[in-house]
Amino acid sequence: MNVETSDPLHRRAVRFATAAGTFGALGAGVVLLGWVFDIAVLKQPLPAAASMKPNTALALLLTGVSLRLFASGRHARVTAALGLGVSLLGLVTLGQDLLGRNLGIDQLLFADTDAAGTSAPGRMAPATALCLMALGMALATGANQAPAWLTQAPSIVAMLVSAAAALGYAYDINALYGAGPYTTMAVHTASILLLLSLGVLCARPALGIMAPAFSSEMEGSMTRRFLLAGFLVPVLLGWFLLQAQRAGLHRPEFSVALMALLTVILLSIVIWRNAGTLGRLRTASESALRSANEGLEYEVARQTKELARREREFRLVVEEAHEGFVAMDSTGRIVELNSRTESMFGWSRDDIMGRHVSDVLIPPRYREAHRLGLRGFVAGGEGTVLDREIEIEALHRDGHEFPVMLTISAVWFDDQWRFNAFIRDLTQPKAAEELLMDALSEKETLLTEVHHRVKNNLQVISSFLRLQSRATKDSAAVDALRQSEDRVLSMALLHENLYRRGNPGRVDFDRYVRALVIELLRTYKSEHDDPAVTVDVDFSGLDIEKAVPLGLLLNELITNALKHAFVDGRTGHISVELSRNGGSGMLRVRDDGVGFRVPAAEPPASVGLQIIGALSRQLGGRGQFRSDGGTEFTLEFPVT
Repeated sequence: MNVETSDPLHRRAVRFATAAGTFGALGAGVVLLGWVFDIAVLKQPLPAAASMKPNTALALLLTGVSLRLFASGRHARVTAALGLGVSLLGLVTLGQDLLGRNLGIDQLLFADTDAAGTSAPGRMAPATALCLMALGMALATGANQAPAWLTQAPSIVAMLVSAAAALGYAYDINALYGAGPYTTMAVHTASILLLLSLGVLCARPALGIMAPAFSSEMEGSMTRRFLLAGFLVPVLLGWFLLQAQRAGLHRPEFSVALMALLTVILLSIVIWRNAGTLGRLRTASESALRSANEGLEYEVARQTKELARREREFRLVVEEAHEGFVAMDSTGRIVELNSRTESMFGWSRDDIMGRHVSDVLIPPRYREAHRLGLRGFVAGGEGTVLDREIEIEALHRDGHEFPVMLTISAVWFDDQWRFNAFIRDLTQPKAAEELLMDALSEKETLLTEVHHRVKNNLQVISSFLRLQSRATKDSAAVDALRQSEDRVLSMALLHENLYRRGNPGRVDFDRYVRALVIELLRTYKSEHDDPAVTVDVDFSGLDIEKAVPLGLLLNELITNALKHAFVDGRTGHISVELSRNGGSGMLRVRDDGVGFRVPAAEPPASVGLQIIGALSRQLGGRGQFRSDGGTEFTLEFPVT
């Protein structure tokens, strides 16, 4: 148990307990030395009185050591063990006296040759055994942190018994330190026992009955005065009067009367002094109370001014706010609102104050839900609409409804819940949103129409090119016209995809590539089996700026493969792969035809390669050909 304390009185009490244990152990040790070296004055200071027995000296030594450990708060187990040993020794000794038995422990250490004042040589007095048993029990229970009374009650018993014995020696009254044929308590035994008893009581000054005596407050000062006056002064007065009576200076009746008179005088002085102390404390308390009241009044006035200033600021902020503000109590009655609310709902402050919110501002279909939610929150503290924005319809005074954005917060104010609602009129934003949606719809319709017309015009151009090629006899010109027709067709398919998909800004490229392949296979249908074409497009919508060059590039690559990869009746496979990886797109077109070497390509093929290179650069990449048992083209390009 830690006994560290910041109270100076408590520290002095613990130091006294430590000193008591030290002096008690030293005194008992000196007596033991007297038995070792047979020094009579150490064993028996008064020749006619009893000596301190060896068992008593040993027990007092152990009690002093245990008290020192108890006061320090260390080694609780050792403290308890020593206390239990001392208590057991006292109990066994008392048992010998009560049962008339001799267990052979009285002269176990030393032989007692002085049988004066005892019928059992070497045995301690029953009063001594009782005190040792009580002190040992007090130390053992205190070390185990038992309730304070288990430590203090035995210590008080030991203190009273030892004090009576000490008074007996002081007043020369044998009955106070001896009884019948039993061993009497030695004078130094009584003194050491009294010192150790006081030490045990002072070792824990903040607990039990010792707390008032060591309090630093007024009750502590008064308790200490009464204790000193009640114990020390009567003992001294009684001793002086008894000595005067024995000297024949006065009779016993005079001693009793003088003792009573001096006690009254003494107690009157103590009471008078305490009354003066109380008066000074009362005066100091009244002065402190006046100062505190003055300070409190000043602080209340300052806080009142500050509260009024903040209330004015709050009202100014609320009144100048662009949003409506409504405050209601726990029953739903309106207790505050701003001018914006008046203009928003068409109500004046005088007409709406004190009325229920559900009756004037909420449409009928929401009123029951509002009342249930309000009662549920007041009863259980849970609300589903608090502290979040809610878009809802509100009710104007003239009966029409309009959209608002509502935010409600709950605060505990004046011993009840208060609800603050901030309301933003959404009539104009909703109208603007509708106008914007209408404009966007018109724009999409216009773009769809544009793409449709562009597609139609491109198909017209494609038809012109087809007619021109049929009227031309030059095979090179026919081939050039056919390629131009394919390119125009690829762009027409793009615009058709845009207006049919319903999103004028993005192209469904998977559908587009498949449609392009079908048209090209129809255009370049050969006498033999057409090559198999697989399309693997993992690509989300593509904007028109990227879609046009990418579509033309695919047209060139697939056309070249159909025209040049499968000659002399060969057939095979063409694969088209298009995928996205983050901010990049990857195009790969492969065939397993005859392959070709770029430097040896025929002039028409060279023109196609130039077009492929130009389209690759327009897409922001650089295409690469690889010919090894077929032809493969790859292109990585940036996309958004």
